[in-house]
Amino acid sequence: MPQTRQTGSKRRRCTRAGSSAAALLLLISCVPPSTMLAGDASDSTNGNTNENSGGSNDAQRISFAADLVPLFTARCFECHRRNGLADRSGISLRFNEEEAYASLVNQPSSQSPDWTRVVPGDPLNSLLYHKVSEDDPPVGSRMPLNRTPLDAAQIELIRRWIAEGALNN
Repeated sequence: MPQTRQTGSKRRRCTRAGSSAAALLLLISCVPPSTMLAGDASDSTNGNTNENSGGSNDAQRISFAADLVPLFTARCFECHRRNGLADRSGISLRFNEEEAYASLVNQPSSQSPDWTRVVPGDPLNSLLYHKVSEDDPPVGSRMPLNRTPLDAAQIELIRRWIAEGALNN
């Protein structure tokens, strides 16, 4: 369902697939082959030629603990921790290792309960993906706030993790 958003004196409708689809295509074109989805044409370990061939390659799945927690710790933890800027601003999202997964997956946004932070299997309906990949996300500001944005590979890592089901692995 489209989100309606107030900007100045104008109202606009944001479709979650609109500008996100263009941004996603741009991101995918910038992603190095080493970060492609499991089972794609570059995968020589299981003989699959595309991601729909039925095989699964857990070695290439995104690991929340090994891949995302270090990213969140390096780029998000400064503000998203107890008594950090986000916490003091009433945003209950925390990126420390013990609370990160529970704070993200299937949790409503503190800023807009109409949005879910991470919807497993659905990056375009996951606010986290929009907040790290768009200059003007549907709620709040681009993250990390007042810092260098995540690079294309980091954004793709988050997108893939969500698309793979946002597993706590």
